[in-house]
Amino acid sequence: MTKFNLLLIIIFISSSIYSQVEKNVEINIDNLSKKWEMVDLINSKKTAEELDEIKSMLEGTYIEFRNDSTFTFGFVFDLEGHWELKENVIYTKDRRGENKWTIYTLEKEKLIASRNEATQKIIFKSINKI
Repeated sequence: MTKFNLLLIIIFISSSIYSQVEKNVEINIDNLSKKWEMVDLINSKKTAEELDEIKSMLEGTYIEFRNDSTFTFGFVFDLEGHWELKENVIYTKDRRGENKWTIYTLEKEKLIASRNEATQKIIFKSINKI
């Protein structure tokens, strides 16, 4: 491999890493205050078939965070409640109890989080800005 090829590879890797970092946005109330629809799951302990089955059961699931600290979680029926952000964790409280959502990635149109102590991560896409 020539020095020129090695330099090209280094530049490509650096630009790829930089572009990924640039996609992330600050984890704050304004950037989270959207309607987020579940689109995918990350779980290394499940097979592709198991993940597809879980995704089909969760199809249409969404969570809508609003600036006034209220939220709606839509699954089989809608749950209304309140939410609070502390660093990279969202705490929600509704009539069914409390949940803790750990945020791993927040981009303008994408949120990756896990609920409570689950190792499974949920990928949400932004539907709209409130």
